[in-house]
Amino acid sequence: MVNTEQRDCMLLRAWNLCEYTSIQVAGNDQFLIGVQRLAIARHASESKGPVLVLHGILLGGDVWFLNPPEESLGFMLADKGYDVWIGNTRTTRFSYGHTSYTKEDEGFWDWSVDELAKYDLPAMIGLVQNQTGLKPHFIGFSQGTQQAFAAFSEERLLDMVSKTVYMAPVAYVRNVHAPISQLAASAYIDRLFQALHIYEFSTSYRKKEVVDIICKPTALGCYRTFITAFTGNNCCLNFSRRTFVDSYETQPTATKNLVHLAQQYRKKNFAKYDYGFLGNLLRYGRFTPPAYDMSKVPTNNAIFIHGGADALSDTQDVLDLFALLPDGGRYKVSFLPEYAHLDFVLGTNANRLVYKQILDFLDS
Repeated sequence: MVNTEQRDCMLLRAWNLCEYTSIQVAGNDQFLIGVQRLAIARHASESKGPVLVLHGILLGGDVWFLNPPEESLGFMLADKGYDVWIGNTRTTRFSYGHTSYTKEDEGFWDWSVDELAKYDLPAMIGLVQNQTGLKPHFIGFSQGTQQAFAAFSEERLLDMVSKTVYMAPVAYVRNVHAPISQLAASAYIDRLFQALHIYEFSTSYRKKEVVDIICKPTALGCYRTFITAFTGNNCCLNFSRRTFVDSYETQPTATKNLVHLAQQYRKKNFAKYDYGFLGNLLRYGRFTPPAYDMSKVPTNNAIFIHGGADALSDTQDVLDLFALLPDGGRYKVSFLPEYAHLDFVLGTNANRLVYKQILDFLDS
């Protein structure tokens, strides 16, 4: 477990900005979640209220600050006067571990998006509301949106969030076309990891990112191909910054979390984790895991922003989600044909194409 002193300035060390507070909040299953609060920009005339931003899988809260300040959503929100809170799900670099388990324990990695939606997200949003006395806006990316969909579908947090922003939304993963993801799910590599008792999934090996082992720092073509195999053909990344980005991302996740996504891909549903007939009966009181009901997800104060080249948040999967949402489609949708998955968080033009839309939506 990393103590507070070791964390000082970690999140914003990229720009030598340390004006933030790191707060520890415990979920009901005793994971200690790190939430950073960014200081409101000094030149902002007044506070526009709190907003919680939540990263996706294999990322951490620092992803919102890896581009230059004028291109990073976290800085842009603060400059506009928002009280910015940065969520970090369990086991990522800026969370605090567990009250009992260590990283070496199987229980430390015994979770999937079910637990993120049931424990982590409510703990983070509850913290922001308790600290500010206000309903925060919520901005999620990738699995950050899936957490919200799962929580909202079970009528959690409905009265605790103001406006919601879904970037590269993920509910269904029926049509994921990232080559590596398809291969892993169809070949049941996830089950192999479980059989080998590999509970932590990381893209690093002996403290070195796998991409750095495969691609030399000067081989930008190799790097682009490697990233494309996971996320789709990103249009707008500055690949010359790979060494800098690699020093922050990626971050580990639970193998069980990836197994759950593989289950969803193979079964073409968005349901809870499948523990097998007996495990499901003991846990859910039925032989199959219950599906999350997207018709219960509120959309009256929501915007969905998705990309046509996204191999993880596939266009058809997003349209399938839209077909199940309530309110007859009375929500805002923005479609960027050229955008792939990482363009939303690291794209050099995301400030103009994505973040400006978000700021206008929150201000409206």
